Amino acid sequence: TGPPDTVNDSETAEAHNKPDVLEALRLVPGAQIVQTGERGGGTSLFLRGGNSNFTKVLMDGMAANDIGGGFDFSHLDTAGVERIEVLRQTNSVRYGSDALTGVVNISTRRGITRVPQFEYGIDGGNLGTFRNAISLGGAVRRYDYFSEYSYFTTDNNTPNSGYNRSTYAGRFGVAVGAGTNISGTLRWLDGEFGSANALSLFGIADDSTSDSDQLYGSVTADSQHSARWQSTIRFGSAGQTLHFVNPTPTGTPYDPFGFGANYLGNTVTLTGANDAMVTGRAVLDFSGTYPSTFESRMTRRALSGETTFQAAPALAISGGARWEREKGYDDPDD
Repeated sequence: TGPPDTVNDSETAEAHNKPDVLEALRLVPGAQIVQTGERGGGTSLFLRGGNSNFTKVLMDGMAANDIGGGFDFSHLDTAGVERIEVLRQTNSVRYGSDALTGVVNISTRRGITRVPQFEYGIDGGNLGTFRNAISLGGAVRRYDYFSEYSYFTTDNNTPNSGYNRSTYAGRFGVAVGAGTNISGTLRWLDGEFGSANALSLFGIADDSTSDSDQLYGSVTADSQHSARWQSTIRFGSAGQTLHFVNPTPTGTPYDPFGFGANYLGNTVTLTGANDAMVTGRAVLDFSGTYPSTFESRMTRRALSGETTFQAAPALAISGGARWEREKGYDDPDD
């Protein structure tokens, strides 16, 4: 494709020794990562100055964006990631009209060694940070396989902001005939984050938590029909579930007008850039019914095919089609 692109492979990720995909994206020219709060807080990618929902995110070629185009990178672990490709420009002809500022494609590692390759890694640090990962991969005759499981946890620096996530990534393939390879990929993420709210404004941590489950899968058939003609057929599925709960009100009840108590944080003093100061108590939780919950779920299915014929050394003719179906729910049990 014509637009500029950046590729971060597994060797680059290993050299930086970062557990998060978002850290690799910080290295991409023209990319800005905005993270809310501490590790585990909502994270968005802004490419070339465009909105965060203008970038299409693919998991092994399967679109993973939420309805509306947004995508939260906070839970994406580098476990099982072979390469991260970032296309930094519009390319709607191939990727659809939602690829306004670019495309991020995350590819899962493939087993290639005849002798099974087993790896286990463990590390930790301050703030209760701990991570371990175990993987197994290889190839037997026409078959290849790879699986990795990773667990990461940290207490972060403020009360009720602990974060933990589990990740599984797998890829299984088979060579059919002389020119066709069929592979299936699966990536499962489960992240839980304590939402302390704006501690500096309230002087007390909220007791809210959020839990996010994400599942991405795809089956792809790549065929090389001749030296000039190749094609790809892919079916993919993506699903995301978000569960947010505020179990009890936090703070001091305040109901001067008898309309139901709001709950105030502690007394805090804020100082502005011009040294102006203000002291007071802000509303941390509003009156209502507790526990207060918010739930949502999204599913996405897609079937696509494309083919390319090299008509001449400087001329390639490509064509393809794609069918997608998105559905959103406000109740994960529907």
